[in-house]
Amino acid sequence: MREQSQRCGTIPYGWESVAALRLSKTKRRAEDLIPNVFEQGVLKLILAMHGPEGNHRSDNAVARILNSKGIKAKKGGKWYGATVQSVREHARPVNPATTPLSETNVD
Repeated sequence: MREQSQRCGTIPYGWESVAALRLSKTKRRAEDLIPNVFEQGVLKLILAMHGPEGNHRSDNAVARILNSKGIKAKKGGKWYGATVQSVREHARPVNPATTPLSETNVD
């Protein structure tokens, strides 16, 4: 189901669920995942700050930066090093080739 952008468990950072017009296999209303434009931007920032070997910032340093900028975590709380690590490890950035243009352009 995850490969089909359907909700399966916790909603990953950078995404949000929306009710679909179809039923799931269990006859419940299905939910699809769509990109959350703001969170996708933060996700790209996290991945960039962690960066390649030469420009590596620790997860704790990234958390401090996000908190100092007033950026809230998924559920509205503070960022912690473990939260940043989890987001990095489970990152699912938007693939521009498969995302509608209106969701990727935020001029």
